[in-house]
Amino acid sequence: MTFTQRSWSDKPTSRSLPAIPDRKMTMSKNSKARSLTVVAATGAAVVMATGIGYAFWSASGTGVGSAAAGTVVPVTANVTTVQSSATLLYPGVSVPATINVHNPNPVAVKVTGYTLATATQPTGVSNPSNASCTVTSALVSAATATASGLNVSIPANSDITITPAGNLITMGANSDSGCQGATFTFSGVTVVAQVG
Repeated sequence: MTFTQRSWSDKPTSRSLPAIPDRKMTMSKNSKARSLTVVAATGAAVVMATGIGYAFWSASGTGVGSAAAGTVVPVTANVTTVQSSATLLYPGVSVPATINVHNPNPVAVKVTGYTLATATQPTGVSNPSNASCTVTSALVSAATATASGLNVSIPANSDITITPAGNLITMGANSDSGCQGATFTFSGVTVVAQVG
């Protein structure tokens, strides 16, 4: 084997080295590709985070609520005699009364009490056997009755009957005979009711 010494000033002969790609250029291309990938991934993450944030925040909302209070009208009531063969009025006889209560409201009400005022004659007569029977000639009267602390519910737009204790309706001994089969009503009743 023989060695030839060369100096630093000698240039290589025609012998060429294999081409090596320029490292700066390769790194630059790879860096750009990586940068694009990172930017694209970051952009997608920001868009996704914004979408999630939007979905989270858009689920909430604000608005104004309102409600209108309804009005309740008084219940109506009248008093009649109990309609059964055992409680029919005859001259000189007293029978139980029935308080008929109507709830015209769209909600249930509760009757907590009533007062039936003394009446010397009914406010109405219906279905008498003869026209000679009038509120004066019938000689029918009502006694006073009062109750409190009741808890009687009346559904919306409904009717109930309350039968106070005792025989409160009396027909006088000299009642007109044309009053046979008649129904007598009294309006002198006050019913205390409340919503609920």
